[in-house]
Amino acid sequence: MKSFTLPSLRLILVTTALVVFTAVLTACAPLGTPAPAGETGAAAPAEDAAAPVVVYSGRNENLVGPLLERYDVGGGVEVRYGGTSEMAATILEEGNNSPADVFFGQDAG
Repeated sequence: MKSFTLPSLRLILVTTALVVFTAVLTACAPLGTPAPAGETGAAAPAEDAAAPVVVYSGRNENLVGPLLERYDVGGGVEVRYGGTSEMAATILEEGNNSPADVFFGQDAG
């Protein structure tokens, strides 16, 4: 059985996190609906277009900050950092009024 070194495990973990984060962001993207026949398509409301994706991250800012900055090219990602349990508790407290679109936790439980 092959043993992995610490740098290769980090690479695997970061790559996995990147794939999961990309999948979540893609899933959160709004789907366009075709306009009914005879109607012209109206532009999306300005407030929807300007609303950033809010990420609650329980991960270390030094670890995932550069990764999240790659997606923040146009200022469309707002990240709030804290402990995983702290951010989960915040989401539970906020309930349906939570601004969080994505929860990026450290523990898989």
